[in-house]
Amino acid sequence: MSKQLSNHAAAAAAIRAQLKAAGVKGSVKAESYAGGCSVRVRLAECLPATKREVEAFANQYQYGHFDGMDDSYKYSNRRDDLPQVTYVFVDVDYSPETWEAAKAYTVANDGENWEDYSNGSNRPWMYINGALPGFWTARKPKVRVAA
Repeated sequence: MSKQLSNHAAAAAAIRAQLKAAGVKGSVKAESYAGGCSVRVRLAECLPATKREVEAFANQYQYGHFDGMDDSYKYSNRRDDLPQVTYVFVDVDYSPETWEAAKAYTVANDGENWEDYSNGSNRPWMYINGALPGFWTARKPKVRVAA
């Protein structure tokens, strides 16, 4: 008798297998709770393009989205051929050295003191995540974009 995986465990296993096949380092965890289930993908330091690629294939395992306008969950991506969950989260863990480099890059390129940014500014985060150009072209990333 074989063990039957829950939908959230099966979705996590499928995402984990795709990450491994693409050579992307990270962890994948599934959880269930009252009102739903989710998969959380935590990537090791990588380029913003790699994160977008992972989000693109991981989001097919999410069967909908939350609509804040009417405070409801919409089943907008329902698929019968895949195990799906309520939410898929993809996060990247950056090293302290990368954060320090982003802070220094912010100061050097925005022409202000770091103290001006330390009180809640998200500019270093915007550089690291690719919302503002230049940071990753100035650095050699540890991880290449997955093929």
